[in-house]
Amino acid sequence: MDRRQKLGIITFLLVVFTLTGVYGSEDWQYYANSGNGYFWAKDYNAAWLFYEEALARGCDDGLILFRAAKSFQYQSLTKNPELMSNLYTAAHYFLSKQYPRDTGIEISLKYFDSSTIVDQRFLSKFYRQFGSKVPKAKKVFNPLGNIKVYILQSFQEARQLIGVIAAHGLKTAYLWAKPRVWHLVTAWLMLSIVTGIILPMVVAFAVSLEGRKSYVTAYAFLIHWGFLGIHRFYLGRLKSGVIWLLT
Repeated sequence: MDRRQKLGIITFLLVVFTLTGVYGSEDWQYYANSGNGYFWAKDYNAAWLFYEEALARGCDDGLILFRAAKSFQYQSLTKNPELMSNLYTAAHYFLSKQYPRDTGIEISLKYFDSSTIVDQRFLSKFYRQFGSKVPKAKKVFNPLGNIKVYILQSFQEARQLIGVIAAHGLKTAYLWAKPRVWHLVTAWLMLSIVTGIILPMVVAFAVSLEGRKSYVTAYAFLIHWGFLGIHRFYLGRLKSGVIWLLT
């Protein structure tokens, strides 16, 4: 193994560990994703329990807060009109900042007093009832940070869409994707650019540097990847097989 190959392996490991750290840094995401599964299955009691855990860990995602508010509205475990109003208020606040085109902004206005002032005091009181603190504010003027957030959000939503399709079918996935169709389109376009243009260019550049032996490695990898996708069809996992081959 020469120096260039060692450098490539080290770079790959660093990227994997970095992405793992980024996705693991938000510990509320596990509970939010679990709540999403029950939400789209219309099991609002279970969905609310998971969303409540996400809020207890400082969840400040507008979409999650909106689903939490809707789950609390339809769940049958307890009734608290004030909490429901506060949930929709917080959802409206974060949706307006994070997803200014989401339909949940208009829907949430029906369930709380629009004259309510959402300031640090309101947010502190809101999160305190879940045993949490107000999440730290993200920097506003940070172009690179905004790009990173958009990329991570795009990959996360694409992953969620695939999960909804695999778990609940196309009809539920359509209901999930309808409010955010334009963002999903741009996310899939970006993913296609990365996998269809950037990565092949990197492979081609590596091939030009290393010579003919790297062709064997590249083709072996592609054949192995395709075989794994075909094997999923053999096992009857049609949806995951299609997704596997498309990647």
